[in-house]
Amino acid sequence: MGEDDAIGFRNPPRDTRFKKGTSGNPNGRPRGSMNAASALRKALQEKVVVHENGKRKRIPKLHAIMKQAVNRAATGDPKATQQMIALFRTFEKELAALDSNKYGPVVIQVIGVESDGDGHPKYPEGITET
Repeated sequence: MGEDDAIGFRNPPRDTRFKKGTSGNPNGRPRGSMNAASALRKALQEKVVVHENGKRKRIPKLHAIMKQAVNRAATGDPKATQQMIALFRTFEKELAALDSNKYGPVVIQVIGVESDGDGHPKYPEGITET
């Protein structure tokens, strides 16, 4: 046995070492396997049955989640309202691109407003008092 044939910590036997030019994963990733984003997209596209205006309707889970969040914000839930404002800011450009005549004006009722310290309401950038 030579110096290169020493077996021990960080020196596996020569016949069990990785062979030069051979992949450590010869079969590769299986086809059809999904990453987390693909799995989430697939789950949100699944249809669920909801009752709306006394009728049963099948809609994607993402639509059901969004309807539920909007309805909770509309009932005055402060946390849901904050989430809706954050979502609105995230998708502001896409929402502005929608046909305003088709959807009509958007009316938002503010449940609570932060103070600027002097007793005056502090408005986020781009929002003014009407």
